Amino acid sequence: MILLKGLYHESLAQYCVDQPHGQESFAGESITVPCSFSYLESISPESVNFVVKAAASDHPRFCGQMENIIYTFSTHGNRNYTHDQYAGRLSGQYDVRARTSSFTIKNLTKMDEQMYCCRFIINTLSHETIEWQHPEGTRIRVKGETEMILNQEHLILAFSGDIVTMIVRFTVKNRTMFHNVTKCDVFWSPSDRGCRSRTYSATCTQRISENIVSVTVNSSDESNGFYCYSITTFVGGANYTGQTNTGTQLLILQPSGASNINQTKEVEVKGSVIINCSFSVQDMISTINVEKRSVLWTQVYWMVGEPRGHFVYHPNEDYIHPDYKGKTKLIGRSDLLLEDFHAPDNTTLYCRVAVRYCLQSTISQNPFHTILQEGPGTVLRVRETTQSIPEASTSLVPTIVVVSCVGCAVLLFLILLIICLKSRKDMKRSDAGETIRESIDLSVYQNSAYENIERIQRKTTGTDVNMVYAVVKTSATTTAKNPPVSDKSEDDKMVYAVVKPSATTTAKKPPVSEESEVVYTSVKKR
Repeated sequence: MILLKGLYHESLAQYCVDQPHGQESFAGESITVPCSFSYLESISPESVNFVVKAAASDHPRFCGQMENIIYTFSTHGNRNYTHDQYAGRLSGQYDVRARTSSFTIKNLTKMDEQMYCCRFIINTLSHETIEWQHPEGTRIRVKGETEMILNQEHLILAFSGDIVTMIVRFTVKNRTMFHNVTKCDVFWSPSDRGCRSRTYSATCTQRISENIVSVTVNSSDESNGFYCYSITTFVGGANYTGQTNTGTQLLILQPSGASNINQTKEVEVKGSVIINCSFSVQDMISTINVEKRSVLWTQVYWMVGEPRGHFVYHPNEDYIHPDYKGKTKLIGRSDLLLEDFHAPDNTTLYCRVAVRYCLQSTISQNPFHTILQEGPGTVLRVRETTQSIPEASTSLVPTIVVVSCVGCAVLLFLILLIICLKSRKDMKRSDAGETIRESIDLSVYQNSAYENIERIQRKTTGTDVNMVYAVVKTSATTTAKNPPVSDKSEDDKMVYAVVKPSATTTAKKPPVSEESEVVYTSVKKR
């Protein structure tokens, strides 16, 4: 029995669960608690049961007890169960291959303010049953409409020498407008998650027009521990105060030997670019002298700066530097898509990978270890999209501009010259005189003694282009007396002619027969 018990503890120590220590939300809203789990790769599960337990007390062993089960979800589908208090409000999901799970509670009430624990049960193909859970669970707190919620990261990983910035986003229900922070205190404890050990001397900085406070801390081994906040704001004529009950854990790590992360040495950037980052989790954890281990989770970050201090990519967008926010995302597992890049040439981006894995141990339950590695960096060579000939010297640009302007001026002059010459040519042709066909409106000359006007021709002599003559046939009542010609517009005997040139006209004067006579008149152009 003693031997079997020892084997049981030895195998159980290779099974871990990782979940946050605390989360907050408003009454009537939803909350989701993530739970990562691990087990030996050699295990072939026949079925997996995901169990959620709840208890009002903070008893450290309640997760290991068989009571207080509020939810069970099985891969077999015939063992699902939901407590009446959570019927229709609690749902869970898990991915055995990715070793991830989570549960969501909707329409929160004050009665949901409890400790929640993720527990897993595997039935193997060899008819073994293996059970394990998180040792402490997650404390869920439900806030009212006049209370404030502070959202912060549960874990921050850094190397010694990094510039570490912790970010807290504060929210008051139905108060989405900008809050002015009037007071901010930071508390720190090396081991207590409640952070009430002592006040930490730090300056809180509020982002412009955002409900976010950031605190910069030293990244040394002495900085390891938990950080909590107390923030007071003023908005809408009222003060609001919020406090974190579970702090952010800052874990300063040392590089674990040589890096196992590979990056492209340099890339040419022209607008958007994909930067490669590849790694092997097993190669990373092989640097630790541990025989048996199972991976809990991996996380990828991208950073910039010397020393490191700004995130190009982070799962929490609040941590991404403003120059890169909305412009980066992961492609696949770890490659970075960088869009609309406008940083200086020779900027270097570094890929960081964190791995948490479960250890073999007979001493503590849920033992795990975290490692952090960084790639050698990728240098970005910026190429302007407007540069069509890379070899061309920029000193030629003014010359090209001047030559282009001169060429345009010469071309415009030639066009104007051609138009002018054509106009003068047309004027000369009009002055020379031509035989034309026409139609004459005689409506104003009803009493004229002349009729059957056939043709008119501009006078070919002199400079008066308004003088024309027409060959007309006389009627029986006409006389040889020429009609009076007047230059005045009020003369009712004025003949108006509409002249329409045709293509068949000639420059010859039409013949005048003996039965015709020539009538001279003054014509006004319409």
